[in-house]
Amino acid sequence: MNGAEKVLEKIRVNQGGIHISRVPEKVKGQFIELANEEFCGDYGMTLTFLMKGLVSHESQMILESMDNLNERVSYLEASFKAGPEESVKPITLASGKEIKRK
Repeated sequence: MNGAEKVLEKIRVNQGGIHISRVPEKVKGQFIELANEEFCGDYGMTLTFLMKGLVSHESQMILESMDNLNERVSYLEASFKAGPEESVKPITLASGKEIKRK
């Protein structure tokens, strides 16, 4: 078996696997500890758990931002509608006659 065949064999065997390099030792240790304690050493389920938590956290932040924006828009709309109306002063002509504006 030459080098290319060995690589192809590794790919075939590890088809569902994932390799992540340059992971800090402390983080790797925490990941393995979580996998062992909560998921019986199943790294795939541990990764799935972490990704779902990350996505739901980001979704929650987006929803909170949207709620905040909706509140601000509602406040601005209400203040625009309830704003003080300008007092309309009648126009006084030279003859003394007053014309009311509409």
